[in-house]
Amino acid sequence: MKIFLWPTSLFLFVCTICTALATPCPGPENSNQPTQCKSLRQYFCSPEEKRNVPAMTDVEYQTSLRKLRTPEFTARLQGHIQGAIQEERALTPAQKQSLSQKAKDTHLVFENEDAMELGLSENALLYIKSIRILTCGLEGNVTNAMALYVENRRIISVCPGLVRKIVSAQQTSEEMADSLTFVLGHETGHFLFKEHEALYENFKDCLLDNPTHEGLAKQSTMNIFKIIFGELRVGPHLNEIVADYWGNRAMAQMMKSNTRAETFRSNYSFICGIGNDDDGEHPGLDYRFDFLTRNDPGIAEALQCPMRPGCRL
Repeated sequence: MKIFLWPTSLFLFVCTICTALATPCPGPENSNQPTQCKSLRQYFCSPEEKRNVPAMTDVEYQTSLRKLRTPEFTARLQGHIQGAIQEERALTPAQKQSLSQKAKDTHLVFENEDAMELGLSENALLYIKSIRILTCGLEGNVTNAMALYVENRRIISVCPGLVRKIVSAQQTSEEMADSLTFVLGHETGHFLFKEHEALYENFKDCLLDNPTHEGLAKQSTMNIFKIIFGELRVGPHLNEIVADYWGNRAMAQMMKSNTRAETFRSNYSFICGIGNDDDGEHPGLDYRFDFLTRNDPGIAEALQCPMRPGCRL
């Protein structure tokens, strides 16, 4: 009899904690939830859920680039990121202003010629070109993006492979911004973390203390063990966790005006190819999808899944 009662008892215990924290509770495993709630990783990354995207021709790629370089694209993307910053209740007006300005002062580089327009030195341009070869591959087909500091400028290098995978030449500039919201919000989040690390101390403590984050740190009721083992796990991942946090917050903003499931799923599809293993810096996909993504109330609502108890700023 205890075998059958244990899951229900555990669920009631967890919900008691959630109620005390005023946090929505996860449902019991046998509750009538949508299929995607069982594993967001499988929902986004399983073969049957992958987008059937035809290969983008060179002409279509050039068409896409022209749209990605428009003021309409920038305004739409910045609207999502700025909205996410302004809705953070834990931030002071001065902190919001500082983060907002850093996000606005970020430059997107889709091809090497974009970097040439930034007034950088020849050495800096050579550095960016070398980094793009390493991260994008010789043909540029790797699905990737990277946040860089070059001569005091914040630069997000976007690989052609990412553009070819995520967007369509038939989309408008605004639709392209919606499709790239998570990855560009994530990369912007690296700058918002690196230049304001002190803002995330409470967030980091929450990650250490929250039992739902055992995917990163095995918790202990003894502080000394938490410090030794938890800190070694959470600390190296914090940069990527914070980046995912801002990517998810930007996504929640985007979904206020765009609720298309295709746009929602395409935003996350680019990370499916990295594998589920934790590499010591990037958390595994189960952790990123089923904890970090499900922790955002806007995204949980869009997925029609109970929100996971988690951490906010």
